[in-house]
Amino acid sequence: MTKKWQHQKDLNGCGIACLANFLDKPYDTVKKDFESKFYTIERGVKIFDIVNYLKTKNINYKSKFFNQNKKYEFNKKEGGKYSKIIGSITLIAKNEKYPVGHYLLRVKDGWVDPWHNLPDRNIEAGIRKRLPGNPWYVLYPLD
Repeated sequence: MTKKWQHQKDLNGCGIACLANFLDKPYDTVKKDFESKFYTIERGVKIFDIVNYLKTKNINYKSKFFNQNKKYEFNKKEGGKYSKIIGSITLIAKNEKYPVGHYLLRVKDGWVDPWHNLPDRNIEAGIRKRLPGNPWYVLYPLD
């Protein structure tokens, strides 16, 4: 049986959806909990706040930045290595399809994309075999 992944329910809810999929909890539950501890997700969630949120669950993660310079040149090789760690959450860099970036969760079969069928408004989550952009930040487990 194929796992049903949580899709994002908000325009900028990909980070919350990744947390929901990682924690195996409903999107709305994670969103409510995150917002009670931090801020509303209207404009998305910040990298460091995902790390801090996971700390509230006694889960130790660290973030790593892969933009090498101000010209947005990415260390694709190292970024790719970290983004392949099972349980990592990758924020891909801004691009034409994702003007503010996009979070994806690494699982055994690939990356869970919480809006796999973008730009369709009937949002569905799904597995991607490849990241749809360059890793900008990767959050990865320490334990």
